[in-house]
Amino acid sequence: MAQVIFAGIDISSLKCDLVCLDEQGHQLAPAKSFANNREGASGLVEVLDHLAHKFNIQQLHIGLEATSVYGIHLREFLLDASPLKAYPTEIYEINPVMVAGFKKAFGARRPKTDVMDVYVIAERVRFGHLTPYRREAMVTEPLRQLTRLRLHLVELLTVEQNRALNLLFLKFSNYHQDRPFSQTFGRASLAVLQEFTPDELVEMPLEDLVDFIQSHGNNRLAEPGEMAKTLKQLPP
Repeated sequence: MAQVIFAGIDISSLKCDLVCLDEQGHQLAPAKSFANNREGASGLVEVLDHLAHKFNIQQLHIGLEATSVYGIHLREFLLDASPLKAYPTEIYEINPVMVAGFKKAFGARRPKTDVMDVYVIAERVRFGHLTPYRREAMVTEPLRQLTRLRLHLVELLTVEQNRALNLLFLKFSNYHQDRPFSQTFGRASLAVLQEFTPDELVEMPLEDLVDFIQSHGNNRLAEPGEMAKTLKQLPP
């Protein structure tokens, strides 16, 4: 008779797959799929509660693959589910990289199942050496998501700026190297790049170019005269 159920849950934006194993790795019931919404979460809890009663289990260990944000609502639902409070329950968020690495350990002895990934998650929970999720971590969850978003945007901006610098080289080969402006993508610099060709900068009176730089720099640039001179000396 099983004393512990090791449940693996594979989560996507639309559904959750569930596999439950006992201590020996035997599958306690056929794999089931549930919609990734409140109704689906309720159905998943009912299955866990049913198996817990059927096998008179003493502990419940649930592993969720940490796939983006798709498992957050289910994780919180499981923590609050009244039927599961009858058993000592631990929930683990498992990095997909860890799951992929553990999957390789099966080699040619992979189980014959249509839901290999969720089976591997359950086996990884059974293997142990995981840190249970603690609700205190939810306090920093919004900040973590915002930090990840900011990092993604910074990386995306860097890629696009490098692409722009490659194109800029075709118009002003020395523009980025000579740095007439401290910020190549600053407001005044972009205005110059959008309005003038190299030949037009050479022909433009110095005073007019200084006025143009000042007006597009909100009169905050320290040495617009030196910037204008550098621009007029740039090779095409």
